[in-house]
Amino acid sequence: MRSTAALLAPALALLAIAAACDGDDADPTPTAAPTDAAPASEIDVPPRPAAFADYPDAVATYLSDAGDAAVATCLAGLLDVWAMPDGREPLPGDPPPAGERCLAGNVDQDPEDEIAVRFTAEPDDPAYAGLLSNVAVFDQADGAYRVAYQTWTADELPEGAHASPFPHTVASAGDINADGNGELVYTTSTCGAHTCSLTVFVLTGTPDAYRHLTPESPDPANPYGIAMETADLSVEDRDGDGAQEIVLHGGTINSVGAGPQRTRTEVYAWDGAVYALTELLYDPSDLRLFRVLDADEAFAAARYDEAATLYNEAIVDTTLADAENFGSRDELLAYAHFRLGLSHLQLGDTAGASQAVETAISRFPTTLIAGAAVAFRDAIDLSQVSAGELSAGCAAAAASLASATTRFEEAWYYGYSNPQLTPTDVCPF
Repeated sequence: MRSTAALLAPALALLAIAAACDGDDADPTPTAAPTDAAPASEIDVPPRPAAFADYPDAVATYLSDAGDAAVATCLAGLLDVWAMPDGREPLPGDPPPAGERCLAGNVDQDPEDEIAVRFTAEPDDPAYAGLLSNVAVFDQADGAYRVAYQTWTADELPEGAHASPFPHTVASAGDINADGNGELVYTTSTCGAHTCSLTVFVLTGTPDAYRHLTPESPDPANPYGIAMETADLSVEDRDGDGAQEIVLHGGTINSVGAGPQRTRTEVYAWDGAVYALTELLYDPSDLRLFRVLDADEAFAAARYDEAATLYNEAIVDTTLADAENFGSRDELLAYAHFRLGLSHLQLGDTAGASQAVETAISRFPTTLIAGAAVAFRDAIDLSQVSAGELSAGCAAAAASLASATTRFEEAWYYGYSNPQLTPTDVCPF
């Protein structure tokens, strides 16, 4: 395991990025700074404060004194002079680090642009134990700038703790959700021993305060936000309705113990209250396990035609691979046959159901699923199945599987990133 110091070592120097947005028509995509802006070298840049907690107030004073020249370059001169590190050393398999550190755009309900800035620093105080990261929004009133929002304040930071050991990024600023107000999209990362997760935040300024537009999170460190492991973020209008969606792609855990995995795309769209998950799209996989899991999902949603097709593909497609060192191939195939039978029953095809159940028994006679299929078959009349009989058949199947719980759990363990099947899951009626 790498040491904390190694993980938090500074990486490459920050990339200066400026964005300009035009009032109510704020474009969420950053644009280049005007060519006639005053050079950063002509702006009197104050020294970097000794305490990281003092950065936002120092920048507010600098913006108020420097005026349009600092705004036009989106603080490029100051951020370069302060030489704030961009982050830690990347771990093997990490995506390339994002470099956005300053965006201008309307992020509240007034017609004026604000400036959103990502700060990073390594204070000399050893109590901070490494890199700090923060995002602050600066708003102008009567020619002076103030700190309108920041991800944390000095009062919120416990003594000897760090706000975030990995850098935030500011990703987008403007009217993201087409509601006539401005929003800010920013991210932060957290990393464990082998995997980094990206958390996305969307917020908007109101007359009272800034509020989050992402749903509540179970993570106490980030009570709001959308998280995904090893993720890439894009903010785009996928459906052409004028509002942009939050799109995350990734989702894999860099650990052998996680088991076989496949990447996915999650799309979060504005529903008038929060950004809610509207699409979950898995990338193609040649593993039989995932074909069965997709069939299970269709089955659970009562899409029995689709489920039957997918279970059959898991059985007959010779190009599908088996998960090495996880689960049992025979149990998985027997399960696909049995669930194909259940799908046929729901579609009213008792002949197809009988054939699938009998095939599970005859082809894989030593499996636990075959034993459950026998118990199921013997408890009901497959030619005339009523709801009550189906329930009795499933109870018999579950009882058969429950008699060999340890063996069942071993046969169905595909790593901690995949669902663990239980005896009652096999026949859920």
